[in-house]
Amino acid sequence: MSAAASTVIDPVCGMKVAADAPLAHEHAGTTYRFCATSCLERFRANPTKFLGGARELMASEPGLEHVLHVCPMCPGVEHMGPASCPVCGMALEPSVVTGADPFAAELAGMQKRLWVAAPLALALMALMIPGVKSHDAGSHSLWGAVELALATPAVFWAGAPILARARDSVRSRNLNMFSLLALGVLVAWGASVAAIAFPALGLGMYFESAASIIALALLGQVLELRARRRTGAALRELLDLAPRTALRLDPLGNEKEVPLAQVEPGYVLRVKPGMKVPVDGVVLQGEAQLDESMLTGESKPARKRPNERVTGATVVVSGSFSMIAERVGSET
Repeated sequence: MSAAASTVIDPVCGMKVAADAPLAHEHAGTTYRFCATSCLERFRANPTKFLGGARELMASEPGLEHVLHVCPMCPGVEHMGPASCPVCGMALEPSVVTGADPFAAELAGMQKRLWVAAPLALALMALMIPGVKSHDAGSHSLWGAVELALATPAVFWAGAPILARARDSVRSRNLNMFSLLALGVLVAWGASVAAIAFPALGLGMYFESAASIIALALLGQVLELRARRRTGAALRELLDLAPRTALRLDPLGNEKEVPLAQVEPGYVLRVKPGMKVPVDGVVLQGEAQLDESMLTGESKPARKRPNERVTGATVVVSGSFSMIAERVGSET
């Protein structure tokens, strides 16, 4: 039997296991092999879920809606889940580092609205170039209707987040930058509508100003969100280095594979050759060489003995040990 044929794929976690591994389960005439009892039990409970290709993640990262968010500019502002600050209007950010990108959804939304507002604002500004449109009395209403059709989606659809934050600032009696932006936009749009409805008043139309303010405000939000997104990228990359699971030792010394999110301080864990250290802790028994280059930049493996500290996401080059978990999750 060839080396390739001597191994099979665990249908739950995707790991390679021996073709004659003792943990097995027969389903629809086919025998499947598993790397751990946890994978076997989950497959046995719902085989079609994993055979359909939709593997369940071994570690469950809590959604951002269950993470406390704070404002980086306004001390004391807290909200459970994503939101905008009622004082300054900035997007709140998680109080702890998580694997999820806290600004991805809002940045995508702002970019989408910017791509709508910018062309509309440019089209309105082009209409202001002398000679582009006629200024006789008969065409006043026609050009006004064209500008109204261009400016309205830019103001009320693309600018919806700006107007919403201005509304919140008025409700909380904390006027801010968004209050000023909304005031200028709505006054310009409203005065322009009045100029169309009542031409005898001789008012000017400022639709291009309203749309331009919205486009510039959205551009500012996109640039701000991109900058804030980059600040947490390095920390999220470090979190991605952590393994998805850990081997927990029960009082009898039996190993059980558990999701990393379920590991708590005080758990005794087993770390084998080629595995990543799941969390920060202290070596109890055994000895190993660890690759800590992701932290120190040193390519030479570090030797770890009992009572010495180990860091999560470092890799065991050789040897194995048991350890006690001290810092888990965001505390690592």
